[in-house]
Amino acid sequence: YVRDTLITAVEDVLQGELLQEHLRGKLPTVAQYDAVNRGKTAALIAAACVLGAWAGDPGVNEERLSSIHSAGMHMGSAFQMIDDLFDVFGDEGIGKPRWSDQCGGWLTWPYIRLI
Repeated sequence: YVRDTLITAVEDVLQGELLQEHLRGKLPTVAQYDAVNRGKTAALIAAACVLGAWAGDPGVNEERLSSIHSAGMHMGSAFQMIDDLFDVFGDEGIGKPRWSDQCGGWLTWPYIRLI
């Protein structure tokens, strides 16, 4: 399960990056935004959660790892949405320059919801 999770995470990150690059300068649909979000940030965080659980207990069962993966996907999606909000409303003092996503041609969740 762990090996498959890592392979899938790498594939998902690459697909998310390719989709984001394809959408650069365009207004993505909610489904497209979700696909990029799941493919990049959520897949990476979910894989890290699974690896951490496995490293802490190599005997952990597959059902438990699946639940941990699901929680990591939700956490990763939430993290990315908060990061997107910081891009618009945040403070550069926290280390996230404002408007960097928009300046890079990527319209994120706040813009999608606004438009």
